[in-house]
Amino acid sequence: MSPQDFYRARDTLLMAQAYAYFDESGTDEKSPDLVVAGYIFLSENVAPFEAEWRAMLEKFGLPFFHAVECMHGTGVFKHLTLEERTAAQIEAIEIIKKYGAKGIALSINKMVFPTIGRPALWSTPYTFLCGQVLFGVRNWADAIGFHGEVEYVYEAGADGQSQAAEETAHALLSDESLQVFRYGKHRHATKTEDVGLQAADLLAWHWYTHNRRIKEGKGKRKDFQNLMGLRVDFHHYDEPAVKLWNSVVPIIKPAMQWLQNWRPPTHSSLYTLFGPINLNEKPAD
Repeated sequence: MSPQDFYRARDTLLMAQAYAYFDESGTDEKSPDLVVAGYIFLSENVAPFEAEWRAMLEKFGLPFFHAVECMHGTGVFKHLTLEERTAAQIEAIEIIKKYGAKGIALSINKMVFPTIGRPALWSTPYTFLCGQVLFGVRNWADAIGFHGEVEYVYEAGADGQSQAAEETAHALLSDESLQVFRYGKHRHATKTEDVGLQAADLLAWHWYTHNRRIKEGKGKRKDFQNLMGLRVDFHHYDEPAVKLWNSVVPIIKPAMQWLQNWRPPTHSSLYTLFGPINLNEKPAD
């Protein structure tokens, strides 16, 4: 890559916008786990993604894509054969892999949520996972050098929707937090209004199903493996993970705040030897 191409690519990421669509699975009382999962799309890929997705829906005579109905041949998929449903899902997965930037799939065992200690910012498993989504988007943005704004889109009508919005707003009170999470705004929409939520629904169903299959001693489904053709960051909060959370967060948070606020004294020997320290600078390879 030439220097001109490098700076052009950098400037594109500085001015870019992205959309992050998230859906949930396992909201019924019988489900032991709750999932919030979805995809990030760069703004220039949203229009072609939506066009190809809607063409896929029209091809198979579908008003929208709903994963659980696709898998079982019910609802809007009941007029399709197993082969046709399989073909529809394969086409949907290929469209996601073609236009998606990153997938994020998070889940929590509902029974262990009450044991999560401080900071006790999140009041329900759903609001907790919506909060962790912010960190997933931050990690993606940091990794590729994305400094634009992200519009977070969640499915309308989700249980705990208003609480998630309120608690997310509280978490983003400072301008620094807005920048860290590349937060532009968040909103709620139906799956028919934003087809990105239909893609999110597919990932949420697969991540929930994969967790269940792991507990049953089963391997990965082939369609799940195909869906992983686009990199997805996963995390499941079970009892060991929550214990780790409780032990690490009280240590890391003050330490990170101290590091962010620390500056070398003007006349210190370290400052004289090495110059000012940039805490955001990546270490050399």
